[in-house]
Amino acid sequence: MSSDGIPSARVFSGLYYNGRDASAVEVQCESDGAALLLSGAQLQQRIELSHIAVTARLGRTQRILSLPDGAQIHTGDNDAVDAMFLRRNVLETLVDRLERHWRAAVASVLITITALALFFTVGLPWLADRVAQKIPLSVERVMGEQALSLLKRLALAESTLPAERRAALRARFDSFAHDIPGGEEYHVEFFHAGEMANAFALPGGTIVFTDEIVLMFANDDEFLAVAAHEIGHEQHRHLMRLILRDSAIVVIGALFAGDVASASTLVVAIPTFLLQNHYTRAFEADADEYAFSALAAHGISPQAFADVMRKLDAKYAKVKDAVPAYASTHPATSERIQRAEDAARRFKER
Repeated sequence: MSSDGIPSARVFSGLYYNGRDASAVEVQCESDGAALLLSGAQLQQRIELSHIAVTARLGRTQRILSLPDGAQIHTGDNDAVDAMFLRRNVLETLVDRLERHWRAAVASVLITITALALFFTVGLPWLADRVAQKIPLSVERVMGEQALSLLKRLALAESTLPAERRAALRARFDSFAHDIPGGEEYHVEFFHAGEMANAFALPGGTIVFTDEIVLMFANDDEFLAVAAHEIGHEQHRHLMRLILRDSAIVVIGALFAGDVASASTLVVAIPTFLLQNHYTRAFEADADEYAFSALAAHGISPQAFADVMRKLDAKYAKVKDAVPAYASTHPATSERIQRAEDAARRFKER
C-alpha cells in the first residue's frame, strides 16, 4: 500500500462487454504503467491508458472502463482502478475520501453554504454592478420607454398641470442638465398619480414627476433639487444595479456570455421595483451627495433639498400606511435633512 493509503496493486478482474451484444466475458486486467493488458477467453488486448475513459468513484458502485472500440469493462475493484489511473483520479479519490468521513462531509456542506451566502451577498452585487456599467445607452433607453409604458397602464395618468407650468419647468431642467455629463439624454415628464407626491428616474434618462410633488414646490430650486437627486440615481446606475442584483441568471449570462442586451428582458421588473420597493440607504445617500454638489455647482443652495424632504416627511407621516411603496422612495429622514443642511452651510460659507 502506498503512503497516501491507495493500494499499489495494478491488477483486477472484471466483466468485458464487446458493445455488440449482451454477452459478458470474465477478464483479467493488468497495467504495465502505460497501457492496460487485457486477457480472457480468446481475448488478448493492449490498450493505452490515455485512451480509456473511467467513470468517477461513487461509493461501492461498479466502475466502467470505456474502451476506444466501444467495448466496456465493468469492475467493483475500485482501489485497483484508482491505482491504475492514479494521475487521472486524484480529485475523484479526494471526493471519495470526503464521502467516507461524515465530519468532512458536514464541513463540505458548511463550506458550500458559506460560499453561496458570500456569492449572493458580495459576489452577485459586484457582478451586477459590472453588468450595469456594460449595458449600452441604446438598450437602457428602450428599457426606460417600455417601463414608462407599463407604468402608464398601472399608475400614471395624463398630467393636470397647466401646459405653461410644465414648459417652464422643462426649460429650467434643460438649462440645469446642459453641462452635466450625458445631460442631453435627460428629460422630464409629468403625470397625474392621484395624491402621490413622487419623482423617479428611469433607465435612459427620463425623470418622472407626479403633479402632487410639483404642487409642493415653493420655487423652482426645490424642483431642481429633486431633479438633481434623480439624476444622481441614474448617474450611478442605481436602479439597474438593484434589479440586476435580484436576477442572478441574467447577471451571470450577461457578464460571461457578453450578451448585455439580454438584460432588456428585465424591463418588467422596473415598474415592480418603483411601485413596491425603494433604494438602499447607501444609494439614497449617494444620490443625495450628487444632488448637493450639482446644486452648488449651479449656484443653488442644498437647503432647497432639505425643504422638500421636510414637506414629504410631513405629508406621509400622516398617511404612511395608506400609500404605495413607491411613494416613499424618498423617505425624508432627519439624517438626510441634516446632511442637506450641512451642505447648505458649506455652500453659504464658500
